[in-house]
Amino acid sequence: MRREPQMSHWHNKHDEGWSDGVEQSDVRRELYARAEARLELARQRLEEARQKRNGTKKDKPNLKLVGHIEDREKRSERKITFSDSEVSKARHVEIEDESSSFSAPHGQMGDPITATNDPRWVLAVRVAAVMEGSIVRPEEREKLIKMGRTFGMSVFDCNLVIAILQDQARRGNLPEYCPQLAHKQLQLIPLPRQNPLNQPIEMNVGLRNSMIVAAVLLMEIIGLWVMLKT
Repeated sequence: MRREPQMSHWHNKHDEGWSDGVEQSDVRRELYARAEARLELARQRLEEARQKRNGTKKDKPNLKLVGHIEDREKRSERKITFSDSEVSKARHVEIEDESSSFSAPHGQMGDPITATNDPRWVLAVRVAAVMEGSIVRPEEREKLIKMGRTFGMSVFDCNLVIAILQDQARRGNLPEYCPQLAHKQLQLIPLPRQNPLNQPIEMNVGLRNSMIVAAVLLMEIIGLWVMLKT
């Protein structure tokens, strides 16, 4: 009877170690293969993302406001010049538009200017006549205030009329058109009080002083007469 050779204890340990090493190497290869597969998948996804991003950039149209910029540049380069006649025509059109509601009763504030002899209107016309652009000289201002005082206007109202006309002139309006353009502001100034004697205020002050002096003299005469009689 044939006997099978028995493996020694060293051979058993050697075979077990060899099998463990083979198993570990197989596991390592499998892990390495999985890592390679994951890395390749990540690369593919990254490449797809790049392609999509580049594709969206190419699909988007490149919009430029060329026409708007060109039109704006052309407008800036274009020089607009108006002759004196065109400017005067434009001013007349503005004045006609303003004067169309000059005597309109609707939406008015203050005391409307209904006549050319209105003290506010007369003073405004005089201010426009002496204005140099939008400047009123001090000596002319004193004359204007004195003129307004003769109409019964206060010093404040006179200065207000001058300021309104100067504001219209600073806006680029010609002085002769300023009264018509400022009539809505002028009618906000209260009308001066009525003068019962229809005389300038300075004459009324003089008359009042004369009456006071006459009353004092009359009292003295009466006192002397009473003293002489007693």
